[in-house]
Amino acid sequence: MSVRVTRAAPRVMLTAALAASVLACDALDPFSRVGPQIGSGRVEWAEQGVTVAFPEDWIVREAGPETADALEGMEWLRLDGVSALASTSPDREATCWLVADDPTARGESGSLLRWLVLNAGASGGWSGLERAVVDLPAGPAVRTRLRGDERVRTAYAYRGPSAIYSLVCTAAPAADLAEPWLPVARSIAFQRDATDSEAPAPVTRGGRIRRPSDGYALTLPEDWIVEDVDGATDAWLDDPLVPAEAAQRRTLLWAEDPSGAISFRVTDITPTAEDAGDWVSADDATAAFYRGIERHPNVVSSATEIVNLPAGRSGHNTSVHADGDVYDDFYLTDTSSWYRLRCAWSSDLPDVCRAVAESFEFLPREE
Repeated sequence: MSVRVTRAAPRVMLTAALAASVLACDALDPFSRVGPQIGSGRVEWAEQGVTVAFPEDWIVREAGPETADALEGMEWLRLDGVSALASTSPDREATCWLVADDPTARGESGSLLRWLVLNAGASGGWSGLERAVVDLPAGPAVRTRLRGDERVRTAYAYRGPSAIYSLVCTAAPAADLAEPWLPVARSIAFQRDATDSEAPAPVTRGGRIRRPSDGYALTLPEDWIVEDVDGATDAWLDDPLVPAEAAQRRTLLWAEDPSGAISFRVTDITPTAEDAGDWVSADDATAAFYRGIERHPNVVSSATEIVNLPAGRSGHNTSVHADGDVYDDFYLTDTSSWYRLRCAWSSDLPDVCRAVAESFEFLPREE
């Protein structure tokens, strides 16, 4: 029977569980029970359409649901949409896993940033999270690094053609190498259709972001991680919505600062405006959404105002939640398209939201 994970259910934290599993494997050396050996060094993972080159003397095994029965801490391999390759050095002092995860098989969002929020944080004795966008031959990846007890875990996560792929390597710190696993990460190649090569990278770094197909442009800090969102990845980016509400808004872009403490989303709320029927300005959108904020059970304080931005008159709703998070929402329209810009941040962080909102520009839509 397959395992289905819903938002309300307890989650298996993939990379956190993986790190614990790697440490257990190092201690007990049950590597032969991970799964069948499929080669050494460079291998082709035909099932996933991926090739990867581990060090030449490293054995590579394919892990599956049966691995969860053979080794403690491998429950994540029973999740729908998850499979993995495992490789280790001859002395078992270093281990790398290449995990393929299609969260949509479990009814979850396929967003890489959402996946990182759920799976790549500091936990289980790992701390000091560092994140950055790294440009690799397979496309932009988000590199995360965590430190544990005399070990460092480095991961490179991609949004591939059919899944999220994460290369997770664990070893003692290499004093002479700042990026010891970069050659392995650079070797990863996906088999893509010819049409895929013309599509924009779904994940990139900040700067001036232009999206003529969605009718807007804005500027984000250069070191931010930016992800274009589509119908397969925008689920669960907001609080749970009834189907009628979910159909009225579409997240177009999600961005985060390197620490993950500040996030910014662009949402197309044109269907909401069309459904309302009587919105004529940003004032109307602001008032309608503010009524929802006032009813939210977790909001402890809120404020609303009308501001003038370079893109035009805008509504600005601010709400502070019980956990200390601050939500800044800006509403803009050129009368044909309607947008909500949402910035979420902690109350003890500097407010960068207004600067991003001021950079917003309406663009003529291109098909």
